[in-house]
Amino acid sequence: MPVQGIIDPAGDRRNKDKTNHTEFPEVLEDILKAFQETSEDGIRRQSSTNYVDWELLFSDPSLAPSRGTTMQRTQSIMEFQQLMKNDAKSALRYELDKLGNTAEKEQRDVIKKDLENFEALFKRFLLKSGPSIIWNNIKPPPEGYIKSYKEISKMGLTSPEKHLLSKLVVVKLNGGLGTSMGCTGPKSLISVRSGLTFLDLTVQQIESLNKKHEADVPLVLMNSFNTDDDTNMILRKYASCHVKIHTFNQNRY
Repeated sequence: MPVQGIIDPAGDRRNKDKTNHTEFPEVLEDILKAFQETSEDGIRRQSSTNYVDWELLFSDPSLAPSRGTTMQRTQSIMEFQQLMKNDAKSALRYELDKLGNTAEKEQRDVIKKDLENFEALFKRFLLKSGPSIIWNNIKPPPEGYIKSYKEISKMGLTSPEKHLLSKLVVVKLNGGLGTSMGCTGPKSLISVRSGLTFLDLTVQQIESLNKKHEADVPLVLMNSFNTDDDTNMILRKYASCHVKIHTFNQNRY
């Protein structure tokens, strides 16, 4: 079953690396048959010519079906996985080029840099295999390790602990819109109690901390391109508050 090309996300069939793909007709037959078997972990693994099976793409070849498995089959799976990764990178490059060409001329250089950074992250993602989290290593904290708010409030802060407040920064995500809650702007501007918004309550809490301990803990908001303009406009009303507020705009991806 020679592979004639790949189908990119836009649906265009493009002949790419044709020689490399057609060198393994028997290997591909063997791999696709193996993918339809049930592996030792009980998961039925299937592949399709219409999509990338990401579980297969990053699976450990040593976990392939053991019944009749040989070193040749393991090597075949590794080769097939590499071909899939190469096709994924090529398809992404093709789509990013198309997307970059749609940008306005004055923004094209900035957009191009953003897309290059995204491509680098995607390639790094492809290089990793196996689980990203080893769940067996995650344990609950020892008893008594986490203090309740009531315990902390009774203890108060000593001079050394107060000094640590000079190294404290409160960073809050502020990139989401409140459309699902009937709000047309940033979610942090939704009124939640006594006419106060989420952002109002956050500023009040930090201001109370600063006044109580004579500290200067700042608030940093990570905005998105959806919320940056509206947020910076509303921040003017906090000019007299005892809180320094900074913002930065997260990237588009």
